[in-house]
Amino acid sequence: MIVGSFDWPPKRISLERFLTAATPVLAAAGIELQLVGETEPDYLASLRQRFRSVRFEGRVDDVRPYMANARVALVPDELGGFKLKGLDYVFNRLPVLAMRVALPGMPLEDGQSVGLFDSHRALAEGVVAVIDDVETLDRRQRAAFEACTMRFDWQRIGRHLIDHIAKLERPRPRRRGRAGAPSSSRPSIAARPAAGR
Repeated sequence: MIVGSFDWPPKRISLERFLTAATPVLAAAGIELQLVGETEPDYLASLRQRFRSVRFEGRVDDVRPYMANARVALVPDELGGFKLKGLDYVFNRLPVLAMRVALPGMPLEDGQSVGLFDSHRALAEGVVAVIDDVETLDRRQRAAFEACTMRFDWQRIGRHLIDHIAKLERPRPRRRGRAGAPSSSRPSIAARPAAGR
């Protein structure tokens, strides 16, 4: 499955490139691909028309039942940048296959806790290679969950954020002048040249 919103043009380009390369490979192997996420109705209709073997669910109220029924989660994005859907996959215990550039900032290791690929066709072939290897999929999702649980401990992150905010809110001590008196916090201004010069 792929989860996300598909209204940003660069994401649409990545998605369409992936679907063009992957749907023949997945269909030939009897693997169903499902997309869940919000996008414009006209765009969704055009995808359904072009890629008939794919199930396009559109926007749903709760994505968790769809994740519970999926065997593998995909991130076919060709753009870097942190993606919350990567964490959604991991914390919903889905093994992840992705483009090599797609999941920066996540503590995942290729072949251990994620599968990373350099092309959309290779990503689709990676799905075919691993889809029935339940032992590998289970090992990867466990490793990803453990790595991300340690890195993305929300209570620890929250405490860290509150500590930093508290430091910013503390009043700074005033600087002392030469004689020990507080000095002006205003910056000094260089003398201006006399008029007529």
